[in-house]
Amino acid sequence: MSEEKREKIIDAAKRAFAEKGFSAVGIREIARRAGINSATLYHYFKNKEELYEAVLGRTFEQVLSILEEISHLEQQEYTEGVVTKEAIYRYMDFLNENREFLKILIHELNLESDLISKISMKYYENFIVLTEEFITKERETAGGKKDRKSVKQLLISGLGLTIIHFLTAPIFEALEDEDQLTPEKLEERKEAIVDIILHGAYKD
Repeated sequence: MSEEKREKIIDAAKRAFAEKGFSAVGIREIARRAGINSATLYHYFKNKEELYEAVLGRTFEQVLSILEEISHLEQQEYTEGVVTKEAIYRYMDFLNENREFLKILIHELNLESDLISKISMKYYENFIVLTEEFITKERETAGGKKDRKSVKQLLISGLGLTIIHFLTAPIFEALEDEDQLTPEKLEERKEAIVDIILHGAYKD
């Protein structure tokens, strides 16, 4: 099977799920968007659930790749707070470049669906392990003089604070009459999130 065609199907499905949500999109529509027929699509994915998992799985793998790169930095680069800042900045950039994922997330939250939760379980432990790795290195470089906080809670807080900026951007744009997703606004928000996370990760 062609990997290029498989990726083309995933791209088409991602756009469709972002626009309409999982439940409102059929295989036939996804096939049409990908420029193929339904029979061809079924050669690559046995059903819509498997295709949905491929869409989200690719996104989660990309995030894991970011964490892996950060966790493999040389020890001397782990000065206090620098790597945490790098992780947050890179994840914010990733979300900004992958807003379709956020739209998919909104659709599923509106439906109170557990699809994303079920798929996320396959990656969750790796998120924890990689985050634990670079947070531990960073704390050791700081001389161990800082209080240890739950890595799990730091991860949840970091994900929540970064994602919520994009989800609430339209609201604050209306309130402040200013685009919240300009490069300048994103940089401002990154700095604010880093300050919050570092306060939770390290206590003077």
